[in-house]
Order: sequence, then structure tokens, then C-alpha cells
Amino acid sequence: MKFMYSKKRVLSVFLSVLTVITVLTPAFSAWAGDVIGVYNIQLFYEDGNAVQDTDAEGNAYHETMKEGDTLQLSYKLIDCEIPDNGYVKWYSEAPTLVDVDQNGLVKAFDSSKGAVIHNWIDNEVKPVPLVGKIAGAALEKALFNDKVNVDTMDTDEIIALIEKTMGADSALGKIFESYSAKWIESLRKYLDNINSVVHVTLYDANGEVKADDKLAVTVTKNDAFYANFLPNGTHITNKSQIETTVAKGTTCQLSAVTTPVRLHMGVVYSVKSSSVFTQGKVIATVDDSGLVTFKNTGTVTIVVSPDTEGFINNLLKLVNYIYKLDHTGTIDTKKLADILIKYLGIDIDRNVLAALLDACFAIKDIVGDSADAIQLTATAVKIIANILLKLKYNDTITFNVVDGVPCTDFNITGPDTVQEGAQIQMAITDAKPVAADVSDITWSSSDESVAYVDPQTGIITGRDAGGNMGTVANSKKCTITATSAANQVVRTKELTVTGKTGRVLSDAVIHAQRDCNIGDQQTLTYTVYPVRVSKANNLNITWGLLDGTDADGNPKYLWAGDAYDETVTDETTGETTTVHHDGSVEDGIARLDKDGNYTALAGGTATVVLKASTGYKLLDGSYYTISQVQTQTTIFNGLPVSGIDVTVESAVKSAVLANSVKLQQQQTEVAGETLDFATVTASTVYDGSGVLVKANVDPADATNKNVKWYIDNTDQFELKDEDKTAGTVKVVAKASCTSASSVHIWCVSEDGDIQSDVVTLCVVRNAAKTNTINGDDLSVINGKTLDVSHAMTFSGSTSSTQACYGANWYSSDESVLTVAPKGNDNGDAVVTGVDVGTATLYCASVSGGIVAEKQVTVYPDKDYLKQVINICEDTVIERTNENKTLYKDFSRKLDYAYYVYYDEPMAAQDSCDTYARELLYAFYKLGGYIGLTGVTLVNKDGSDAGAFRSVKVSTSKRYDSYSVDLDAQVAPKTAMYRTIKWSSDKGRRQRYCEARR
Repeated sequence: MKFMYSKKRVLSVFLSVLTVITVLTPAFSAWAGDVIGVYNIQLFYEDGNAVQDTDAEGNAYHETMKEGDTLQLSYKLIDCEIPDNGYVKWYSEAPTLVDVDQNGLVKAFDSSKGAVIHNWIDNEVKPVPLVGKIAGAALEKALFNDKVNVDTMDTDEIIALIEKTMGADSALGKIFESYSAKWIESLRKYLDNINSVVHVTLYDANGEVKADDKLAVTVTKNDAFYANFLPNGTHITNKSQIETTVAKGTTCQLSAVTTPVRLHMGVVYSVKSSSVFTQGKVIATVDDSGLVTFKNTGTVTIVVSPDTEGFINNLLKLVNYIYKLDHTGTIDTKKLADILIKYLGIDIDRNVLAALLDACFAIKDIVGDSADAIQLTATAVKIIANILLKLKYNDTITFNVVDGVPCTDFNITGPDTVQEGAQIQMAITDAKPVAADVSDITWSSSDESVAYVDPQTGIITGRDAGGNMGTVANSKKCTITATSAANQVVRTKELTVTGKTGRVLSDAVIHAQRDCNIGDQQTLTYTVYPVRVSKANNLNITWGLLDGTDADGNPKYLWAGDAYDETVTDETTGETTTVHHDGSVEDGIARLDKDGNYTALAGGTATVVLKASTGYKLLDGSYYTISQVQTQTTIFNGLPVSGIDVTVESAVKSAVLANSVKLQQQQTEVAGETLDFATVTASTVYDGSGVLVKANVDPADATNKNVKWYIDNTDQFELKDEDKTAGTVKVVAKASCTSASSVHIWCVSEDGDIQSDVVTLCVVRNAAKTNTINGDDLSVINGKTLDVSHAMTFSGSTSSTQACYGANWYSSDESVLTVAPKGNDNGDAVVTGVDVGTATLYCASVSGGIVAEKQVTVYPDKDYLKQVINICEDTVIERTNENKTLYKDFSRKLDYAYYVYYDEPMAAQDSCDTYARELLYAFYKLGGYIGLTGVTLVNKDGSDAGAFRSVKVSTSKRYDSYSVDLDAQVAPKTAMYRTIKWSSDKGRRQRYCEARR
């Protein structure tokens, strides 16, 4: 049934009537001209016949296509024209099954239910906040494995398997309970409408649909042998849900699949430059999971293509299959080329692709019936990987990255219900304007006893559905509110909390006075949800304190318990005594007993933990837990520390009477950070020389001013004479310090929350006078490293025993370059180019804190681009009438490559890589072939192996227990060759290497 705003027959009658009326009522014609906005668009086959609505039996018509088949459609506007600034768009409802390009070319990709289910997971499950990724991964693991074939299962069997995977008894049961109805309903719709529908739609200038026509397509499995080996397309499955204008600093998760899904082939995500003129920093990056991070403003295109390794493995299987099938001793590469061009959509001439395959596969050296004889060279892998990026049926998505703007409108979406104890998360949708900043949105609940929502994340916990007995029939309502602070935009959503059978815990809250004076005591209380559980006789409450983390980063808890007596034995006398413990626990900040009685012992922050559980003891004394929740809160004892500034109070003189010390202090700002340096000049020995440092705590009247001191060079320095009351400590050189040396000093508040600034101490005999970074125009290639050094002058001897050459290095922009110490005696460093651009490199001498700076330019890595240009320049390709179109495209790509290489010194790295690949592909299409000029024996490290090699053999060992590892290097490195054949002159024990064209 075609979608039209009026049928043509009805329109004709309307015009006839209107003509009569116009004769009688002239003024009516103006009204008629305004309302005759009737449009009709119709699909046609390539032969000019219209696509029908129904078949001969009167049923809705559908086209049947085999995987890999194509169908060319076109459209006509019937008795109408495109509206001003209007446009026509082709699209498919299920592009993983059947897709259509903007020229109306339809291609069938997958007949499997697996493709439909993948589409469902990526569009209905994974986008759900908080739980989507976890649930999606679990479903993929359950449905796509060696033991499950969804194509042989009906809808009910598939849904039953999903319910088993995520039912109430599973680890993901709580997640599924809140979303099951919606997910199951949507999956049924996906599976019940397994045919894909292709649309052609007419839009006006405002994007409003004016007319539409469609064709349903049923895809059948391709029974050709190659369909079990080769993919036919890669698709971004959640493309329709993605906003392509995005704010800088945000991320976007892409989901993609390679079809047919039954091949279980992976996906490669890559960035393609959108313009030859793109310069400087990358606009976006994409990781192996499809997570796109938008780093800078501009336009960027993400490409998805089949996984190279998986494709090559399957291609090898196909080639070996053909070889065994034909039993000819060779492979018909033209036959293989036909398959690849038609099925994969490779846009290369058949003969050219056959020649490339000849170069890629070792097909003329097949011995016997061994499939292992057919292999790929490293060069061939690169060729195929490059071709895969150019497949016609790879999917792309282009983003426009802009600076974020304040939000003026938005909606909130999410489930309408949540069960007690389950968590869901609301999502922000339809934010306006495009690329609106929604980071200022906060959440609240109208009744936190019913449902609690985290103010920042929007994660909702169902607490209490009411009722004295736990049943699924219980329910309570509350309102969830989201507020954007920028323009005070408020949106609300009603939420129903549903009950659970039995008295099962859903959440707990600790009630405490958050600020305490030292010595104060308070009894902490709590509320458990649902409230009916608080009356249960099997409710157990345990109080405890969080005491930092263990070596693996896991939280350490001190749990309070019953009072007990402990027998202690004196190791010297052997006498035993009984020590009584009241069961309380302490962390140095607070004491807490089993009844929640809290005592503030010292200033700082204490984290109190409550563990609530329902259950009962078994006969063997163990405890069976029915349900359990854990929560925590912080209590501030006294006035907490908010900041610490370390200052150098004075120099410390060693015990040697003849020794004198002089202190020089320097404070400077580097890359927005204030740095403190202290240089102590000792006249004779370093041992005992150093500084007295003080921790200046803010606020000055903080209750607990105690700190813990740290240094990073314990081999040559030590902490001495700490005065906790004054907040001071001495940092002095050890006896082992015999040369000018440095150390970094800092402290942390006793509760571990606040860290101070860092002071750099250097002990020398001759202080530094100047410090400069060596070199004039510093530059590094993106992804490469650059050794940087500095030079210093001193007031006296420059010997390392008397003068310190150490330095602290900094980068003004670590997204462009990073810097790390080299670890040598001169205090030099290594710069790594991270992205194209410029940044300032700072070098601060540890002696005197003298700061030098240089601008460093990170240039794009154009080596690959240059290699491809050289290949094209060194190969004579004749322009003919047959190849003139391809030759024109090749010349245009070569011009682009020249421009990027020679005229854009700061071209974006994506531009360099993209245009190198584009040029190489155009070269392939013209039949370009990289000839082999020679082969050289080399060592494993790539160095020349030479003409002679001797091996010393121990008199106690056999000759055949020794070996020499050699490798081969072809010239040029990008040469296309089939195989490298090794041979040996056994009599003289010489080895030869021959590369075959």
C-alpha cells in the first residue's frame, strides 16, 4: 500500500469539481490553490515497470532476493513536482537485512534471524542507560555461540531462551525485571517483521514527509559455496538513533555488525578524513569497541569494515576450498575476482583484481593436496586490508563536532516502573539546541521513601511499594524531576515502584550528624527499605568503618561485633593474661560499636558503613542470606582540612662543624602550575645537609593538622625529627649521598584526603647559574619520539659530585605531546608526539629552579603517504580510452596526495592516512603493480647478514644443536610477490633466499 496524501483518481475528481465551482465562485480559486498540496511518489523497476502494491492473489507484494543480489529501483513523481528546497531520500527499515543507497540500488545482505536479533540488541537493549551494555553483552553471549542456532528457532523459543538468561533467578534478574515487558514486546515486533522494507520518501524544505512509497523484501540464503566464507557488508546498526551534530568533549557509542551474521566476523572501526584541507589536531578517535571520542571541533567520518584478520582467514579457507574442488593444481583467480567484485562490492576491474590475487597468493607453488601451501605475504595482507576499507558496502557516519551550548529544552525517557531493589536510569533525549550541554542537569524524587534518584547520574533505586506483606501486586507512585540549571528547564516523569514477594531488602539509609567535635558521641540510626522489612525478626544489622583499600585497590572494612575475651601470652615469661575487647572498631579517626554508637577520636573524615541482611542460621552454624544491602556515609570530625601548602623554613646544617650551608629558594609558574624549588649549597659534605619543611594547613583552625610526609629518593635522603605539633620535618641527605642530588617532598593529610604541593630539594656545592634547552627548532613526527637535552652553567666546578644537572620536564598540552625523564645523569628527557600541533616544552632545573622553554611542533607522519606517492611516480601507467575515467580519478587522487604532502605541513594525521589509502586504491584499480627488484638476507633485527657467518660450537655439544636465525627483505619494501623460497648448499652449509614474482 503506497503512502500518499491523496490517490490520483481522487485528485482528478477533486479537480473536476473544483473547475465547476471556480466558474460559479471566482474567489474560491484562491483557496483551492492554497490547499492542493497533494504529492505522489511511485517506485519503478529498472525496466520501467511500476512496483505493484499487491500480488496476483491480492496479498501485499514483496520482492524475494538472495543474499548478495542487487536490484535497481527508481522513482517518479506522479502529477506533481518536488517542493521548493525539498528532497528525496532512500532508506531501509532493516539495513542489516536489505539496504539501499541514495541511487536506489538495493542489496540483500542477510537472511538470518541472527541479523534481526543483532539489530534489536543494538537499537533496543544497548542504548538503555546503566544496564544496556551489560544486558546486551549477556544476550549476545547466550544467543550467538556454538550451541545455539537462532535461525532454527521460532520466536517463542528465542524469547524463552532470553527469559532464562535474564530471568528472576539469573544474575541479571533485577535488570530484566524493569525492562522485560518492553524488550520482549519489541523483539516480537522485530522477529514478526523479519522482511525488510525499502522506502523512497519525498520531504519538503522543513523535513516534513510529503509522499512515500515502499517495497517489502524477503531475503533468502545464498547457497553458493562462497557465501559460507565471505562477508557481503558491514553496517552501523544503531545509526538511525545517533545525533550527528555533537559537542566537543562528548562520546558516542557505535554498534556495527558484518553480514551474514552466521560468519561471526568482527568489525573494524576507523577514522576517515573528511577533507583534504583538515589541519592540526584530530577531531575524533574511535576505539576497537566503536566508542567515538570527540576531541576538537570540525567534521569527521567514521568507517566500519570487516575485520581484516577474520576476512583473511575466511578468504584463505575459500581459496583452499576452490583448489580442492577444482583439483587443477592452480587457482582460477579470475573466477575468484568475479566472486569478490559481485558479492563484496569491490570496485576494481576483474582482470586487475585477478592480477592482484595472483600477487597475493602463493598459488603456483601448491604441492600435493596441502591447504597450507596457500598463504599470504605480509605485503598481501596490507593490500587486502586496504581494499577492505574501500568496499562499496562498508558503512559510514559523519559527525559535525561543535562547541557545546546551554540547554533550552529536553525530554526524559526511561521505564515507567521499577521493582523494589532494582535500579534503572533515566535518559536525556531531544536536547535542544543541537549539541546542547546537559551536564548541568540534576535529578530529584518527590518521595525518596518510594524511590531514590542519584542527583548527578539519574540512577533510580526502587525502595518501597507499600503494603505489610510483600507481593508483586503492591505499588506506589512518585515523580522524578530533572532540572537544567542554565535556563531552569524542568521536566518530570511519573514512576511506579512495584513490589516483591516476601520481606526482601531493597535499600538502606544511615542517619547521622555529619559534623562532630572531637570527643563527641552520637548513636547512629538507619532506615531499611521496604519499611515492612524493618519489622522482620530475621533482619540483621552490622556496623563498620571503611579503612582505606588493600594492595589490589579493594575496600577494607572494620566490622564491629560482640564483646569477647582474648588470651594473650607473654613471649618472654610465658605468662598468660585475659584481655577484654568490647567489640568496637577504630580507624584512628573514629570508634564505632555494634549498636552504632559513634565516638569522634580525632579530626578528619570517617566513613561509616551499614550492612543490612535478612536470613537465618543453619544447623552447621553458617548463615544463609536471603537479601543484603550495604550503604555508607561520611562524618567530619572537627573542622576538616581543605588544603596544604608546603614551605621551606630554613636550611639544615650537617653535624660536621666545618660545613656551612646556604639556602636559595625559587617559586615559578609552569603551564599554569606553581612550582617550588629549594637549593642547599653545602661547603664540604652532603651528609646531614637539607631543609626544614612545614605543612601549612588550610583552614588554620582545622581540627586535625597532622600530616604524613613522603619523599621519592629514599636511597640518598631521609626524613628526620618530625614535629607533629609544629607540622614540620627535616629532609636531609644520607651518608650515601656523595654527589649533588635532588629529591621531591610532599605530604598528605592524616585522613588521606588532601595532598599538598611538591617541593623539589637539591643539595649541591656549586649552584646553577643558567639553564637552556638545546636546539633551535624542535619538532617531532606524530607517534615518534624525540630526545631532548638541556645545558647548564654553574658558579664553580661542573663535576657531577658538586653540580646537579637534574631537571623536571613539563608539556603545556599533553594532547599534543608528552614528556618523560630519560633517566640519565644529565637529566634529559624524551618527547613523544601525540597529535599534530604545537606545544611548549618546559625544563626546570632542580638546582635553582631555572625554567627554560621551547616551542615544539608535532608534524604529521607522512611516511606512508610518501611511499604511495613514490610507487605511483615510479610506475608508468598509460592512459587509454578504456581506462580514462579511472585514470582521471587516479590523477585527481595523486594531486590531492601531492597537496597534502608538499603544501600542508600541518595536515591532520587522518588526512595523510586517508589520502594515502585513496591514492593506493586508485593505483590498484588502474592495474598498478609494484615490481620486485631484489631480495637480501638480513638478521632478525633487519641489519645486513653479510656474505659470511661463522658459528662457534662448543666441544661438548653437537653441531646440529646450533642454529642461526635469518630473515629476508625484499626491495622495494612494498613489492608484490608470491613467496620467499629458502634453499641450502648442504655441502658448504650456505643458505640462499629467492623471492618469486
